[in-house]
Amino acid sequence: MNRELLERHLEQAKSKVEGRAAALKANGVADDAYSGDPIWRNLDAAQRQAATRLVAVGKIEKREADATARKEGSDNGPEE
Repeated sequence: MNRELLERHLEQAKSKVEGRAAALKANGVADDAYSGDPIWRNLDAAQRQAATRLVAVGKIEKREADATARKEGSDNGPEE
């Protein structure tokens, strides 16, 4: 997936989690009891999944950049 899309998805997921947390807090739910709410758990899982995907894209980008650098370095041929 594209980095910009994942970053936008992560931001949306964070805002949804924060919105649900605010609603739970308004209802008097303690911070450590949010995990008991199934909606919050699903939103939190989506946020963690987006963050994990973003990390994976970063690793792929680094791998591709390294491969490109190696290819450019080998184009010069062996130096004798």
